[in-house]
Amino acid sequence: MPKLSLPNLLTAGNLICGISAIVISFRADWTLACFFIMASVFFDTLDGWVARRMRQETNFGAFFDSFADFISFGVAPVFVFRALESPLKTWVVLGLVCYVLASAFRLIRFHAQSRPARHGAFQGLPTTASAFIFVISLWLAPSAWSPWILSFLMISRMPFIRPFA
Repeated sequence: MPKLSLPNLLTAGNLICGISAIVISFRADWTLACFFIMASVFFDTLDGWVARRMRQETNFGAFFDSFADFISFGVAPVFVFRALESPLKTWVVLGLVCYVLASAFRLIRFHAQSRPARHGAFQGLPTTASAFIFVISLWLAPSAWSPWILSFLMISRMPFIRPFA
């Protein structure tokens, strides 16, 4: 049984905000749902940092974090986009499906790698950054191309700098 810890509580905050974004998107309040995704970004940024500083990194915590990230950054943005854009064309739906699949692929690849591709860098755009960009693009200039572009960046092997390495 995993023990209650501050990093796991922060991860739970990430997951709660992601689920809240999905539920709120059903009411077509995409702006509020976007704020919940941004709150998830905040919690996700803190949980790993706190776990490293408190020396409380655990296998459970790593998988819990990835599960929360998949919901908050892989699934929730799709629901928010759906609340904003209706009706959806087939190519847009395919882009949203690709976004969810790319998020899952990106998170699994992160755990499956025995070592980072390059010190201080991620291989492919992290899901947290992808959701952050997704939300900013929805606020500034919504585009049906965003899911396609972000999907490609997540599954790419391009290095992205780790801001908190």
